[in-house]
Amino acid sequence: MPIRLLILLPLGLLAAGCTPTRSSIAAPYLIDGKEYTAADLDAYANQRCGAELNGAPPPPHAFTTDGCSAWRDGAWRGCCIKHDVSYWCGVEVRKQADQALRACVRDASSASNANLMYGGVRAGGWRFWPFPWRFGYGRDWPNKKPGPANPGS
Repeated sequence: MPIRLLILLPLGLLAAGCTPTRSSIAAPYLIDGKEYTAADLDAYANQRCGAELNGAPPPPHAFTTDGCSAWRDGAWRGCCIKHDVSYWCGVEVRKQADQALRACVRDASSASNANLMYGGVRAGGWRFWPFPWRFGYGRDWPNKKPGPANPGS
């Protein structure tokens, strides 16, 4: 294996672990039938996260969303944005956040779409993956458990 590859691979993994600094989808954001501006969505994310913190510090990085990461957005985009809030905050139990996404997508589309998305987030959302969509992406990578409410499952 060339020396360059040995040097570039860890650097690439660290760069991939970077936290997204801006949302890649634009307002209006539609969640549960309500439209949000960018400022409204930020307030929504902070309010939902604050309710889950149980004394843990808030994420140091601002909330961002890309809709349905690595999946096409559809009538279920609001489900993905709510899921992004849970992943950004990184406090709610991850499996519960993923199950809530599956239930929401099932209601908005189909069981097969919901189950495929659930499998994707379970495989790709682990907090120690160096991806910008990982659980706890509002915190630096690799992030540790932010508070007592989250075993990071």
